[in-house]
Amino acid sequence: MSDLIFIFGVLLWFGLAYSVGYHARGHNRSGIVWFCVTAATGLFGVAFYLLAITSSESEQSKTDPQLDKKILKVLPPSIGGLVTGLIIGLGFVVLMYYTLPGVTRPEPFYWLIVLSGFVGAGIGPKAYFKAKSRFL
Repeated sequence: MSDLIFIFGVLLWFGLAYSVGYHARGHNRSGIVWFCVTAATGLFGVAFYLLAITSSESEQSKTDPQLDKKILKVLPPSIGGLVTGLIIGLGFVVLMYYTLPGVTRPEPFYWLIVLSGFVGAGIGPKAYFKAKSRFL
């Protein structure tokens, strides 16, 4: 029963994020950015979005109309870099845990996995576009 509640909650969470992104796109704002903000922060993102669209300067959006295309261009290599960085960090921590006799718990090194994931997400698009321009 708790799994069903969890699945319903996740569907509701992402449905809300999709709705905010769809509404933002209809009001000359970046739908992808608002979807990501709402998906990451939940109801706080919805409240922030509602404040943003009801402000006095909200009539003329200063958002670049090509922003969604730019984000979609960079998003896949960023996710690939994040996953690659997480795998490399996890492999490094596992290797340390099994080869160094003084390491009895891997928990103090979890920050290394997260850090390598963020580094991978930052380097992923640069590496992708550099390789694409060099080899294609």
